[in-house]
Amino acid sequence: MNKILSWSQGLFNNEEENNVPLPISFLIPVWDRNWAPYNEVFKDKIYINQFIFGDMNEEDAIACLKISLQMCNNTFSSIQLKKMVQNLGNDPILIGMFSKLYCADSSQNIFDLSQMAMNQFINMSIKSIIKNNKYTIDDYEQSLQDIILIFIQNGDLYPNWNKVKTYLNSEQLEIISNLVNKNIIFTIKNRGNNKMLLFRHDRILEHFILSAIIKMFNNKEKWLEYLSDPYYISIIGQALAQINPTKELIVWIRKNNPLSLIASLQYLKTFLKDNIIIINAKKWIEEIYDPKHPAAYLNYAVYFLERTYSNSVITITNNMSNSIIFARARLLNGDPIGEIIALNTWRHFLPSVNDRQFDLIFEYALKNHKATLIIGCKKLLGKINDNYNILQGLLSFVGFIASTELEDDIFKAWKSSNNKSEMLVHFLWAAIRCCNNNPKKVISPIIAYSGETCHPFLLKVYHPSPNLLSVNS
Repeated sequence: MNKILSWSQGLFNNEEENNVPLPISFLIPVWDRNWAPYNEVFKDKIYINQFIFGDMNEEDAIACLKISLQMCNNTFSSIQLKKMVQNLGNDPILIGMFSKLYCADSSQNIFDLSQMAMNQFINMSIKSIIKNNKYTIDDYEQSLQDIILIFIQNGDLYPNWNKVKTYLNSEQLEIISNLVNKNIIFTIKNRGNNKMLLFRHDRILEHFILSAIIKMFNNKEKWLEYLSDPYYISIIGQALAQINPTKELIVWIRKNNPLSLIASLQYLKTFLKDNIIIINAKKWIEEIYDPKHPAAYLNYAVYFLERTYSNSVITITNNMSNSIIFARARLLNGDPIGEIIALNTWRHFLPSVNDRQFDLIFEYALKNHKATLIIGCKKLLGKINDNYNILQGLLSFVGFIASTELEDDIFKAWKSSNNKSEMLVHFLWAAIRCCNNNPKKVISPIIAYSGETCHPFLLKVYHPSPNLLSVNS
């Protein structure tokens, strides 16, 4: 950096107004602490531009992951990419490691690859400081496991550094101090008058908590207070998916922290209907579906299910497939009926409503289950008069799919419908969205009907333009 700064200064005379920018630019990544001594000297030099980078936010992390995965011909949806960068803590180093692992073996479970990237990062970090050090990697790993248990027991995952010193023996303190001094895994942050010991970010903290939880399973009653704590629901779910749990452990979890069973579904490596976790999750969710149970349980269960991409969601909610409570979780995994019923309950014409969560879920469902959704809609459109009670929702949903494969089905449904006047706007929406390059066949009869009947809603609200009406010509 010193050489390039000096060289650049020699080629570019600050005092001459007719200077032309050099044909070459150098990009020098440098930490704040290394640049600080130079800042006062160079901050006003016109041949140097400073770009300040902070922590990577979610949007940047998703863009970084997309670029990293370009070589792998991946087809991840926005909702999947968002989930991945959350698992990786928006950390560019972890994103790079994850992408390399995925490109090497794309058949691996995404969660497993995230954990492998985390392990690589931790091992790499420790190896960088054990040279000329009397402690081994095993010593460091054991001390990290010990300290996270101490954090959990003290109910303080972001402790005061001075307090931490009192928790540890001399060997543990020396090892943790080595990591702190090098800003590896741990860092010290000033919060007011307190010095707080923090992990690099929360994903690394969760990684160590996960290891601790798996060990706690061996002595459940001793660690009951922590294994039943709602704070650890998601991490306990991850732990259950990583091991091969016994029936006794699953029954115990179902009794003491049942939401962890639902949380674990998104991390299961394979889907098997006779999986002990899936069986018990199904029994529990059917129990709490009863109104006599607190609504909070069901709300949290739905929260986890709407973030789970697995046939296990369809399996455990199979007896409640028409329930709008599970509609979006089931849509995410290829079943449209619950969402069609939900759309039917809206007073307003749903396409005019902004719903970011629906958009993300629908994008994923369409990308991964389009054929299944189309087949389901074809069956319902084929019996249009039998399905009048969900017709509004069905036509709205068909319009969202926007597939020409449904054009003939919409036309036949329109011809046979006994409710043309009530559903005209919804038929028009579905027809316009699903018609092919020759829209006359399906749209003309609907436009003609609206003109013949002078449909009041259409004429009052939509004022059909001459261009739209011209399909009749």
